[in-house]
Formats: sequence, C-alpha cells, structure tokens
Amino acid sequence: MSKQVKFSLPVAFLLSYRHGQPVRGYTLKDDDQRGRHGKQPRGSRHGAWNPGLILSSEGYIKLRVGFQHPLADPNGYAYAHLVVWCAAGNLRPTKDYVLKFKNDDKTDYRLRNFELLPRRLLLAKNNVYIGQDAAGRFVADRREETP
Repeated sequence: MSKQVKFSLPVAFLLSYRHGQPVRGYTLKDDDQRGRHGKQPRGSRHGAWNPGLILSSEGYIKLRVGFQHPLADPNGYAYAHLVVWCAAGNLRPTKDYVLKFKNDDKTDYRLRNFELLPRRLLLAKNNVYIGQDAAGRFVADRREETP
C-alpha cells in the first residue's frame, strides 16, 4: 500500500528544478508562468486591436489620444466631439455646461453643429418633450408628436 506524500516545499520551487538543475527563466517569485512564452501577437497584430476609434455605450465616438492627453479617460480615449471643440480654440466645458449636437446626430462633428448650453437649460428643453401626468410623474418621450 503506497502512501501519498505531501510536499512541504512550495510548488514553484519544485517546478523550478529539472533533474537537479535550475530551469532558466524560472525563479521562486515567478509562481505562474502561463502566457509567458512570448508568442502572443501584440499591438496591431492582435485580434482585439482597434484602429483608434471606439463607440461608447451612449453612441458617441471615442478617439485614442493617449494617456497623457488632458481630455483622455483612464484608458487613453477621449470623446471626439470634445477633441474637435477644444482643437478649434474653445475651452473645455465645465461641469455646469454641456456640448450638445444641434441636429442630434452624434457623428456630425462640424463646429456649427455644436451648441454649448448650461446643463439646467438642457434639462428644461428635454422636459418640454417628455411631459408629466396629473401626479407630476414624467411620461414617455413625445418628440415624435411635436411638429
């Protein structure tokens, strides 16, 4: 009857030696060596690579501008309409202002299509379209009904 022996040494130590000789590139502090073979495609050769444009969940286009850019988010992307607005010499809107598309087309980046509005005015404009019932609750969007 054979007994199973439990090793008291760390597994990394046991794996780091082959036939009594240390394995090159494998140390005690490198416990997990999965994915370190260096054969993964990097950069533009990777399957998940994008050309510098992504579409946000709200429908806005985001550009890859790099981590050091003042408009960049933590992933290195910035909203395209903000980049165009600031590149034209305008200041970045503060938290009290909103950069709105006049024709509601989020892919139309002409400067004449941008409108800088105070946030409270934008909310008031949107409430005209939404409407309220007798109890004061907001109801469905009525933009299609208005001429």
